[in-house]
Amino acid sequence: MPEALQGAQVGGVARRLDFGERLPGGLGEVAGEPERLGPVVAGEFTEDVEVDGCVGHVEGRFGWSLLRSARRLPRNSLPNPKIIMINAKNSAVILVGFQNDYFAKNGILRGVVEEPNRVDEVLANSLEFIREAAKTEMSIVSTPIVLEPNYRAMANAVGILDKIKQSGAFKQGTTGADTIPELLAFGNRIDYVTGKVGFNAFSDTSLEQLLKQRGIRNVLVAGMVTSLCIDSTGRAAYERGFAVTILSDCSSARTMTEHDFYCRNIFPLYGRSATSKEVLRELVRTAA
Repeated sequence: MPEALQGAQVGGVARRLDFGERLPGGLGEVAGEPERLGPVVAGEFTEDVEVDGCVGHVEGRFGWSLLRSARRLPRNSLPNPKIIMINAKNSAVILVGFQNDYFAKNGILRGVVEEPNRVDEVLANSLEFIREAAKTEMSIVSTPIVLEPNYRAMANAVGILDKIKQSGAFKQGTTGADTIPELLAFGNRIDYVTGKVGFNAFSDTSLEQLLKQRGIRNVLVAGMVTSLCIDSTGRAAYERGFAVTILSDCSSARTMTEHDFYCRNIFPLYGRSATSKEVLRELVRTAA
C-alpha cells in the first residue's frame, strides 16, 4: 500500500485515507480523477477545506479541482495530509528542442549552455524519464523547431531568435534540425508535433488539439532552454487549462543561476518545478 494520507477528518472522525479511496460527497479519489470539477487550483498552495461534510487539509503542488461547494477553513486547523492528483493516463510530457543543434557534440547551439556537461546531464535524465514513462499510458510528445532555409518565419527576429537565424540553426534539411537519435530509438512511442517556429510549442501547432483529444490534464515540460521555450510552453499550457510541471533536471538555461531562478521564482507562479524522479514516484503512487 502506498503512503496514506494522515489525519484527515471525515464526518468528524479522524482516520487515515488511503490513496485510491473514494471521498464522501463525490470529491473523487485521494489520488486519481475527480469526478466532478469545480474551480481549478494549480501551483503551490495549502489550505483546509470542507466539501459536503468532508473536512480535510489539502496541499497542492500539481493542480486539481475541488467541488464548488468547498469552503475554506482556518489554516492549520487540521493535520497535513497531501493529495496528489497525477496519473499516467491524463498526463503528457512535452519534449522541447531535442535536436542535434542543441544536444550533439558539434551542435550549433550547444554552446548556449555555459556548462557543456549540463547538456549531457539533461539528456541522460530526460532519456531515463522517457524510458520509464514509455512503460505507462503517459503521452510523450516531441515538438521540434524546424525553419525554412530562408528563415521566412523569422524575418523580424530579435534576440536569440535572430542568433538562431544568423547561425543557421534548425534549418530544414540539415542534420542540426533532425531529432536526436536517442529519441528516434523509441519509435512510435513518441508522437511528433510539427510547426513550431518560435518559443511556444502550442503556437502554430496541433499540440493543444492532440492533448485535449486524449483527455490530458497534466503537462510536463522538458528540454531547452529553461528561460525561453520551456517557460513559454509552460505558460501557454497553463493558459489553456492544463496543470503544469517543469522537469527541472530535464531542462537547462544558459547558466545554472538563471535555471535555478526560474525553477524557484517563475514556474511556481503558474505551476511547479519538480525533478523527474519526484514525478516518477508520484506515478508509482497513483498506479499502486
